[in-house]
Amino acid sequence: MTPQTWMILLVGLFGIVVLVLLFWPWSGGRMRAVPGRDGYQEAAVLVGETAFVPGVILARPGRPVRLTFRREARAPRCTGKVHLLAFGKAVRLPAGEAVSVEVMPERPGVYTFGCPRQKFRGRLIVAPEGRRGARQRFPSWMSDGVRR
Repeated sequence: MTPQTWMILLVGLFGIVVLVLLFWPWSGGRMRAVPGRDGYQEAAVLVGETAFVPGVILARPGRPVRLTFRREARAPRCTGKVHLLAFGKAVRLPAGEAVSVEVMPERPGVYTFGCPRQKFRGRLIVAPEGRRGARQRFPSWMSDGVRR
């Protein structure tokens, strides 16, 4: 291969890497909602400059879930509101204040939440427990693209 061919190949690969880094759906990690005293499964979500942290919340069906969002002061303006469309809820998120949203996921599934433009998105993954109360592993399709 000639030096010109190598140069074109390297520039092309560099361009692909840049595009992947710019448009890859980065997630802010994942966590399991913890049982609270009042029967709710609870999770705190930080609305940061680039993502929801954690970006994935794991919960069990048939039990209410309380998501508490806290928006950083430097977070983009479009994160001033969060939508949970599957539950018909939308709440305003003032900077620096904690706002709780309560939902009841009756069935297993993946429910998304995000800003009005859907630039920032997170997922509430609801899956049942295994037999005899044993913890069931979440299927691999539910954790694709999620940092562990």
